[in-house]
Amino acid sequence: MVPPAHYIGAIESGQEVVELVDKLLASGAAYVVDDPEASVLRSVMCRARARRRSTRSGR
Repeated sequence: MVPPAHYIGAIESGQEVVELVDKLLASGAAYVVDDPEASVLRSVMCRARARRRSTRSGR
């Protein structure tokens, strides 16, 4: 097992995670669930569309 070259902590990467989640929400690849934690979930439909695209492109 090869150890990671860099360790990135949760606090240090927080802003990057927020930006990536915002992009997922804006593209429709994720959605917010109306619960007390306002959870963000990945869209299953988005995964199915990506699978169809990769199958068509021969990947």
